[in-house]
Amino acid sequence: MAWGRRMQALMSKAIKRSGLSRQQIADGMSCLLREKISAHQINSWLAESKAGHRFPAEYLPAFCAVTADLDLVRDAAGLVGARIASREDVVHAELGRLYRRRREASRKEGALLKILEGGQQ
Repeated sequence: MAWGRRMQALMSKAIKRSGLSRQQIADGMSCLLREKISAHQINSWLAESKAGHRFPAEYLPAFCAVTADLDLVRDAAGLVGARIASREDVVHAELGRLYRRRREASRKEGALLKILEGGQQ
């Protein structure tokens, strides 16, 4: 589960896909975290030569929000056998649960009505 190099690669890809400069990402993270983040810090986190400069996990949500990229979170979750669901996935799952409950209630209602109809004859 040594995730350092993989995390650096995922962060680099997220930065490239975002279309934002490292300074823009640093500014966005600073705003969200209410803590000064610099482009230099981001460069240090991503430099293989700077092993002592590690990306703090507490900054992960801000980085993902600014880059609009969830691959880091998905990858971390995958390492422990979990998956990340989007809001849309969650809504679909809840709709599926409601549909199944409604079908079951309808079946029970039908069975009860048959009992009542049979009892009246």
